[in-house]
Amino acid sequence: MSGLLPTSAARARSPSPSLTSPHLYRPKSTSRIPAPTPLLQLLSFLGLNPNAGRFHRLRTHSSFSFRSLITPVTLILLPLWLLLILHTEHWTYTSHLRACDWDKWEKWPAGATPHRLALVADPQLVDIHTYSRRGPALWATIFYTDLYLRRNWDVLHSDLLPLETVFLGDLFDGGREWGVATHKDTHSHDEVPIPQDPKGEKDWKSYGNSYWFNEYARFLNVFSSPAGIRSYRSLPGNHDLGFGTGVKRSVRERFEAYLGDTNRVWRSGNHTFVAIDTVSLSNENDAAVFGPSKEFLESLSATDNPDAGGSALLNINTPAAKRPFPHTLQKGASHSTSTDPAISTKQLPTILLTHVPLYRSASTPCGPLRERGTSIPIWKGYQYQNVLSPELSQKLLTTIDPRYVFSGDDHDACEVTHSGMVKEVTVKSASWAMGVRRPAIYLVSLWNPDSGDGKDQVTLKGKMCLLPDMIGGLLGYVWMLVFSVVVVAGYVGHGELRRKRKGKARMILPGEGGKYAKKKRIGEQGALRKWVGEMAKVVVLVAPLYVVIVWWW
Repeated sequence: MSGLLPTSAARARSPSPSLTSPHLYRPKSTSRIPAPTPLLQLLSFLGLNPNAGRFHRLRTHSSFSFRSLITPVTLILLPLWLLLILHTEHWTYTSHLRACDWDKWEKWPAGATPHRLALVADPQLVDIHTYSRRGPALWATIFYTDLYLRRNWDVLHSDLLPLETVFLGDLFDGGREWGVATHKDTHSHDEVPIPQDPKGEKDWKSYGNSYWFNEYARFLNVFSSPAGIRSYRSLPGNHDLGFGTGVKRSVRERFEAYLGDTNRVWRSGNHTFVAIDTVSLSNENDAAVFGPSKEFLESLSATDNPDAGGSALLNINTPAAKRPFPHTLQKGASHSTSTDPAISTKQLPTILLTHVPLYRSASTPCGPLRERGTSIPIWKGYQYQNVLSPELSQKLLTTIDPRYVFSGDDHDACEVTHSGMVKEVTVKSASWAMGVRRPAIYLVSLWNPDSGDGKDQVTLKGKMCLLPDMIGGLLGYVWMLVFSVVVVAGYVGHGELRRKRKGKARMILPGEGGKYAKKKRIGEQGALRKWVGEMAKVVVLVAPLYVVIVWWW
């Protein structure tokens, strides 16, 4: 019996209960339970408690609860964000291009079968030459400009289905810079330095051919070639080659080797297209640069035509009794490319394609579609000139005698009519990074069923098809973010106000602040932490949706 009773030594070893504690039994120390990890602390701060509700776990085996993301405020904001993302990243592209559907503006006679094509000007793929910024900012600019161009290109061919696409130059932004630094002088045959951009950054001056080849592959990726569609990409701009005396022979030869002849003539839709490299033709010093374009132009004027040599100064009517450039009537959808202009006797309307617009006075109005100012300013500088010289412009009009002229370079829209009723359309840039809020492509519809030159009838109709406002789309995201901040703040504030009115309290175990149970207001946790937590839930739900939609389209 005595063995069942504790001995005096055992009683001495066992701790006596604290006389000051209200409990007769206190559990063992919890020091062996691991402290919350930094991730758990962050989730707890954001209100994403992984140990709450039915998904309760021990601190040592925590798991994230998706259910904790679903709150009244996320149920309101998530559908709104989804609709905004779908509209900005997908629906707006299809709606803008479908608004330019051919049937809405062509208005040809019943039974007409027009030949349809699209003109694309100045995509100017953004590169390290475009902006001085580097790192993530430049990467994001390149990513979103390429994405914008690719989406418009894809929707153009899936919805509008043009038979041809023609680029009007400036395919690249820094194409002229990625090459050799010297060339041989025509007379002395000495290696002389080629002028460099005075505003150029130090890093891109060291780039060469390898960088250009990467940009060329990137261009082919953005503007892929749909099956059965003819695409002309060989008309160069000043950002591709330079301008005038700044054109590098090696750069020009490289451009022609990969993109084709910079001067060419072809016939489509019973019209003759003449594309001429005017940036090289503006060079007056190096015959290796201007020679091919000059020979091409002279070959066009070689046809015996007594009226072709008359005065054709701008703003002076040009006799057009006979075309200096005869062409053959094409049956149906036939198409051909030729370097010999004098191959037939039938005369067709001629369309001149040049990167740099023809000369006009600085005060010539451009029409209502222009965003900046009312006319093209007459400027020139390093590797650019806003319009061709009066002499070269006169030569082109006299020799080719076009009915229509299409140009690029200015990035903004401009429509003028030269003397002799020659209409010139300067097409807006197709890129949102080129200084215009509403980029565009130009749609051309050709219908010339007769064998004449189209002088007495309309054989061409066109439409400047405005593309989505990318800047407006980005601002839409900003405004939606502001709206979300306000909604979440209102939600959190309303909840705190309700709790204060109800006077709810919770019990907590005694801690370092005291031995006995006490009351603590929930509102004391801080509204800021709750606001941050709710915003984090919105971001966690919206960000994956955005990534998936951008990747999918």
